[in-house]
Amino acid sequence: MADLLRLAAFKTHQLLTGRHIMDRLQALNRTEWLGRDDLLRLQRKKLHALLIYADQHVPYYHHLFERADFAPDEVLTNPSALHKLPVLTKAIIRENFDEMLTIESKKRARMKQLSTGGSTGHPLIFMQDNNFRDYVTADIHRHLGWAGWELG
Repeated sequence: MADLLRLAAFKTHQLLTGRHIMDRLQALNRTEWLGRDDLLRLQRKKLHALLIYADQHVPYYHHLFERADFAPDEVLTNPSALHKLPVLTKAIIRENFDEMLTIESKKRARMKQLSTGGSTGHPLIFMQDNNFRDYVTADIHRHLGWAGWELG
């Protein structure tokens, strides 16, 4: 009975807040014990989807991909094609901040601005959405579960 009550409470929380922590936790748990080949396939599929999104909805990456003669589909057959792209640095983020944000207004409106602590003397401002925060929270709960702690 306690498990059922706990699950109902978390589902209600998701409905009220629009968060999807339990859904993300279930997704993480489904993939936790995948074999190496299945994990690599999943990684490549998610990376491909991310690159397609970046190309279509993030001006910085669209222009970068054109300049680097890079196409997101390349990663499906040749992951080393990523070497065509420069490593992302704090300086690049600062110089191109607005161009690095999605052009999708609904997604952009749900993003929250955060910053690093600035241990180098210059805090880095960046954006996060609820999907990212839900995965981080779910991952924390997964780790706590490994130690025997249960949600609720």
